[in-house]
Amino acid sequence: MDVIDLLIQQRREVDALFLAFRNASDDTSRRELCIQLAEALMLHSTIEARWVSPKASRVVGDEKSSTRSRSTRRRRSSWVTSCRCATT
Repeated sequence: MDVIDLLIQQRREVDALFLAFRNASDDTSRRELCIQLAEALMLHSTIEARWVSPKASRVVGDEKSSTRSRSTRRRRSSWVTSCRCATT
């Protein structure tokens, strides 16, 4: 499996976790799904940062790639924070 296939597979898994979170009927389930989502998103981010972003930087330039990366990290961080608040 190459890195693109892995990212596509992870994206599907994350989408399924978001759907499960949306449909969860109790706080315990939501809490567990939050943990799973946070882990999946961190793994996805790590793979992007290690293998995809360096190549993208060479293609589109360092400034554009780093701007997108910061934006993506802010969105994920914001989601994890709101998820944490929703389950406390």
